[in-house]
Amino acid sequence: MTSIGASVAGPPGAWLLANDTLDARGRTVTALPAWTRECSPPPPTSGQPAPSRIGLPAVQACFAKLTDLGYRQRFAYHPLSAFWPLQWVETALFLALSALLAGFCLWWTRHRLP
Repeated sequence: MTSIGASVAGPPGAWLLANDTLDARGRTVTALPAWTRECSPPPPTSGQPAPSRIGLPAVQACFAKLTDLGYRQRFAYHPLSAFWPLQWVETALFLALSALLAGFCLWWTRHRLP
């Protein structure tokens, strides 16, 4: 999928969960219109660094046209402040599941032995 805003920086330390291009109806787009291929210059030849394409007038005109047609980017972030609470919840969940599995195995073994 082609992302319109792939170079947008999010909150510091946040996990990027989703970066979707949406159409005017709010549906996720899997491919941009064919005319967008002609908006940017061709890729650089080997051995040359890639030029910054964001500031080029043709690219800006394409972004403006996409905006006029209702295309937009949707980013979803998981904040850095939730990292450790999420880790503790995950640890507790796996410890509980491990205890249940160990208890079941112990019960199963004791009832299968004569």
